[in-house]
Amino acid sequence: MQSDQQNAFCLPGGEIVVYTGILPVTQNEAGLATVLGHEIAHATSRHGAQRIFQQNALQIALSGVQGSIADLDDGARRQALGLFGAGAQYGALLPFGRQHELEADQIGLKWRGPATILVRR
Repeated sequence: MQSDQQNAFCLPGGEIVVYTGILPVTQNEAGLATVLGHEIAHATSRHGAQRIFQQNALQIALSGVQGSIADLDDGARRQALGLFGAGAQYGALLPFGRQHELEADQIGLKWRGPATILVRR
């Protein structure tokens, strides 16, 4: 995709987007292949689907917490929800995301398969 952003990502359905801004960073075909291998690893490992499942599970948990603290005063309810949000962010979302990135790095560096590159302008 034509953009100065130095980024690439994989959508939950497996489509990979590479911004042209990352091309100077990759320097050559081997560098671009490394980025693509990383993103293909996200797709084949279904990281997007796992992330959606995790977010849905956290939303259900949040609904349970909200129901259980409904009788608290506004300040206590805000504090409890803030603690839940911080716990979810630092205890579940960030470590899970880091694990996905590490796994994609490890798989992507081993990947040697063919790829079809679609360039959109």
